[in-house]
Amino acid sequence: MIKIYQKENGEMVDAVHHLSPVDAEAMYFRLCRIRTSGPGVVVIDASRAGNAIAGAQYRTDATWRGPREQDIERRHQIWPESLHDPHWIGPTVEQLRGIAIAIHDAGHPAPERHSGRGKPQEGGSGSHMGEIAGVTSRTWRKWIAGESRIPIEAWIRILAAIGMVDEKISYL
Repeated sequence: MIKIYQKENGEMVDAVHHLSPVDAEAMYFRLCRIRTSGPGVVVIDASRAGNAIAGAQYRTDATWRGPREQDIERRHQIWPESLHDPHWIGPTVEQLRGIAIAIHDAGHPAPERHSGRGKPQEGGSGSHMGEIAGVTSRTWRKWIAGESRIPIEAWIRILAAIGMVDEKISYL
């Protein structure tokens, strides 16, 4: 089980237990967008989830001046320090799918898509996410299938679309 929660001024504000790594990643991206006036943090406790998802400690303080993500593994997956960050390894498939859901939920609606079973697809459509990333829907689908890695430039466009580009860095 994956537990994700937000603390502000030492008090737990929001706590959710997720079984799905994709749902946990979507919640992480939603909560990380919120800036707190005092000390705040978004935490993913994945200690009981094996290697399904990296832990997290993302600082949400509006006045925070250091790297927001304190977990080194997650920082290297999600938060590049520049276009040429030698430590950046790129997001996991679950993180790509999670941010697609968060983008959709943040008011970047995509046309509703259905699987062959008539169920809505999670997150934005491949064409919508491809458009945000500056690629074709086929390329987006390859990324979320784990067939190829997302380039850093495309990932930064996605972060910018949800308003999560580190304010200290001018990437583009």
